[in-house]
Amino acid sequence: MGERRSRAPLGQDREFCPAVRRESKFSSRPKFRATLRSRNRAAALSMGIHDGQGGSELALSARPDQRQGNSPMQETATDHHAVGAPANPRSRVIFASLVGTTVEFYDFYVYATAAVLVFPHLFFPTGNETTALLSSFAVFGAAMIARPLGAVFFGHLGDRRGRKATLVGALLTMGIATFLIGLLPTYETVGWVAPAMLVMLRLAQGFALGGEWSGAALVATENAPAGKRAVFGTFPQLGAPLGFIIANGLFLVIAALLPSADPSRPSAAFLEWGWRIPFLFSAIMVVVGLWVRLNLVESSAFAKTVKRGCVTKLPLAEVFRTHGKEMVLGTFYMLATYVLFYLMTTFSLSYGRAPAEGAVPGLGYDYTTFVLMMIVGVVFFGVFTLVSGHGPTDGAVAEP
Repeated sequence: MGERRSRAPLGQDREFCPAVRRESKFSSRPKFRATLRSRNRAAALSMGIHDGQGGSELALSARPDQRQGNSPMQETATDHHAVGAPANPRSRVIFASLVGTTVEFYDFYVYATAAVLVFPHLFFPTGNETTALLSSFAVFGAAMIARPLGAVFFGHLGDRRGRKATLVGALLTMGIATFLIGLLPTYETVGWVAPAMLVMLRLAQGFALGGEWSGAALVATENAPAGKRAVFGTFPQLGAPLGFIIANGLFLVIAALLPSADPSRPSAAFLEWGWRIPFLFSAIMVVVGLWVRLNLVESSAFAKTVKRGCVTKLPLAEVFRTHGKEMVLGTFYMLATYVLFYLMTTFSLSYGRAPAEGAVPGLGYDYTTFVLMMIVGVVFFGVFTLVSGHGPTDGAVAEP
């Protein structure tokens, strides 16, 4: 009783499956086996998983002493049909993870560009350009507060209810918020209500992106074939540069069609209605993303978790209990990445366009030239993202 139990390695049932631990202790009791069978059947019905022979039930998982040869991740990497659930084609997994994150980051960067070009003039007309720009950046930063909250919320739902429904919900949340931003009245029309609504919708964007990106990466790697998890994991990351290029490319086209005589300020037509087009265009992209996402099925990894009764009540608590250090370190790694990326793609856009001889001196570039330089830089982000997935360690580790 006084001995300290050793922790099992990552990926083994002992660490992540309390139900299996209980089963190994009480599996000889008929009452326990009947209860476990009933729970597995209910979980299978709720997930729409069949036994592959026309039935709507899942058989009980093998006894613990019969399945200790492989870890859950090793089994799912080698047998996508082990639980009778249909496997996602590789092309569909890649396309779904790439398109979904591209749409989400497009929506995110549309706001980032408008935060520099439009919102200081329309939502924060304080009379001081610097104050208006800082106010706009503050609202942009509000999404960074909502992102970890969205990650916790959607991550909990994904681990409890399945990845597919969670990713669809995140995509819809982002799409609706972005579309509504394109319909907002300005400060001149409704006063302080306009920036207040802008803050709420921006928080919704951050909340959705927090669930989207991590969820898409999980779907891509869970459905990856053996030895290809790193490669498949790069495709959700490509959504960030692709979304940036599409968003800023569309703004470039609109700015070219609605030119301004003042290179430091958009034209009157652009400020009146042109800026709304990229936000409203988001609806089309979301429809495409939803069509792709709805054709996905749950991964065999999650289906096996349901079958074994290993779905935990508080996944986040389990992660911090078993891998709290890694969670904290990973958070700070990403903090450094995002600081650099948003300095390059958002703050630099205002600095690069500011007149060299202005009250707050900048670089004095015109909008088109500077955005094209930014796009070239982001292309390299995408290229090296792909390269990172083909490193020498790809496939060297059989389980996480």
